[in-house]
Amino acid sequence: MEKLIKVLDKEMQAIGGQKLNMPTLCSGKLWKASGRWELMGKELLRVTDRHSQEYCLGPTHEEAITDLVASQGSLSYKQLPLLLYQVTRKFRDEPRPRFGLLRGREFYMKDMYSFDVSEEAALQTYSLVCKAYSNIFSRLGLQFLKVQGATGSIGGTLSHEFQLPSDVGEDRLAMCTNCDFSANLEIVKSDEMRCPVCKGGLVEKKGIEVGHTFFLGTKYSSVFKATVQTADNVPVLAEMGCYGLGVTRILAASIELLSTENAIRWPNLIAPYQVCLIPPKSGSKAHKTTELIEDLHRAASGRAERRSGATLSHMAENEEGDWDAFLDKFQGPQRYEGAFNPTTWEQEFDQIPMFMKNPPSEINPKQNPDLACLQSIVFDEEQSSEEQAKTYKNEGNDYFKEKDYKKSVISYTEGLKKKCSDLELNTVLHTNRAAAHFYLGNYRSALNDAVAARKLKPSHLKAIIRGALCHMELKHFSEAMAWCEEGLKLDPQEKKLLEIRTKADRLKRTEERDLRKARFQEKKEQCQKEALLKAIKDRNIKLSPVPSADEMAISKDLGEMSLDGLSSENGTGAKVCLEDNGSLTWPVLFLYPEHGQTDFISAFHEESRFSDHLIVMFEESPAWDTERKYVPKKLELYFEDEERGDIYQINPETTLLEVLQHERYFVKGGIPAFLVLVKDAAFSKNYLSGKTVHQLK
Repeated sequence: MEKLIKVLDKEMQAIGGQKLNMPTLCSGKLWKASGRWELMGKELLRVTDRHSQEYCLGPTHEEAITDLVASQGSLSYKQLPLLLYQVTRKFRDEPRPRFGLLRGREFYMKDMYSFDVSEEAALQTYSLVCKAYSNIFSRLGLQFLKVQGATGSIGGTLSHEFQLPSDVGEDRLAMCTNCDFSANLEIVKSDEMRCPVCKGGLVEKKGIEVGHTFFLGTKYSSVFKATVQTADNVPVLAEMGCYGLGVTRILAASIELLSTENAIRWPNLIAPYQVCLIPPKSGSKAHKTTELIEDLHRAASGRAERRSGATLSHMAENEEGDWDAFLDKFQGPQRYEGAFNPTTWEQEFDQIPMFMKNPPSEINPKQNPDLACLQSIVFDEEQSSEEQAKTYKNEGNDYFKEKDYKKSVISYTEGLKKKCSDLELNTVLHTNRAAAHFYLGNYRSALNDAVAARKLKPSHLKAIIRGALCHMELKHFSEAMAWCEEGLKLDPQEKKLLEIRTKADRLKRTEERDLRKARFQEKKEQCQKEALLKAIKDRNIKLSPVPSADEMAISKDLGEMSLDGLSSENGTGAKVCLEDNGSLTWPVLFLYPEHGQTDFISAFHEESRFSDHLIVMFEESPAWDTERKYVPKKLELYFEDEERGDIYQINPETTLLEVLQHERYFVKGGIPAFLVLVKDAAFSKNYLSGKTVHQLK
């Protein structure tokens, strides 16, 4: 199963999927909001905690993931499509669990959820995920069908099932004999088995459902107010899709489809083991042993086949002597010339160069005469430097063909160390080493070798092509075009150079355009920052800490204010924002020291009153308030003057702006923070004892 999950991860991440973990227990409040709490019926396992809060074991996570995206505020269209997925254990209270892993109550599932800015974009994402599913089943070698399916309790306007044809399948499928129409029989009118597309005849097949995709539209985003920003900065409801794959069901279905009567067969990609059979080399000891075994097998098999009740006695008289003579060959102390010792054959195998598991780093001729002989033949020091360099070049080429690029680099380097006088050979060594470095991702080293090769032979076209490719990988598009021009002077029809030059020209233009856009965006953001700082200064709001050296130039006309005082370290990245109408919204942190808890509001309008937020926050008691004493009417708000150690009490009817403008309030880290205590509670009295408390005017 782990191998299968790796295949799924690779395909999902190839289309931009981000893997995460979602909660096993899902909030009943969310499921009731979507309407599925009642719609799922008895298949949904529900539980209630000690605080009478209802939860369910989520068979799918549309509600949880949509609520998560909605809580982040509006996503920009530039961040889309957003594809979030998980592989986890699920539970569905099946009415009739059967067939082992094919239909059980507990199962592993991959479920993905997509968010897009428009229906058109969402349908493109839907097609992209369906193509990824097709790739998965093709890579596994499983024949599959993509058929239209029912949307069921999940909902949506479009649905497809991925079915593996099998006689043990529970699903009945309708297939058109004239066109590509196929669907689950449950969505086809039972009174007429005619194709709704071409009116042709339909045939029925059985299948095992292993995947299901849904185009949800705004079914869930409208409930949970999950919005995204268009290119025109207009908030719209996110267009969604959800996509499931039954991991354990794919495993079971693979066996059903591929196995024979006497053997279980797995798809090659997820098979538990890989076995490779290597025939013995002709003339080797292993080959002689194999011939002996085959002779014994043929003799024994032939003798057994020729036996019959009628002729057994007669054949025994004629053949016994031949059989005994054959066996006598192996009865003496020297049973088989050159045979391996039965007790030490593994050690003997390890002395044969072909079968060595760990060849020695230094070859001792006395201990390894065969290796020493091979080495002396291949790397004869009495050979000329040209012959030795050529030997290393050929060795490097062999490693290169095996895609062992690190060893090929070593071999080419050894060849260059011979410093032979053959310029053509040295040029090839440099060019080949450049290719090996290139495939290792060492583009700078590859480029250096290409340059060295051109110095030896300026007209070497392979070196020019390799150098141009290196410049492309290093994003030196102008240099890549220059190398292409040099090569095209030698061969104007060289296809590879023409392709590189065209691509380099396009990417250079794109890079220059992006640079202009980045500069414009940087200038725009700079102006926005200056406007934001000016708005804060005009309101007489004080920030902490002091400005950094890099931003003194921006804030030199704004007193001691700086962007450092607006840096946000909260998990959501929320920051103070200057709205189009000139008002400010702030991220605000409420601290509950009695319980060590916090609440975070990502956008608190400066004209909003504290009481408005407290009513919403404590409409229901939080789980940590076991005594149910945190109710809006009993709550008191404070902020602390860290420099003086004094405490200031805030009237809940006060607006955020009025507090921020107080002479002793400093915004630290870009997030205004306030203490929340319960009036007349023992903890509150103890917390405030010994401190000077001021009433905010």
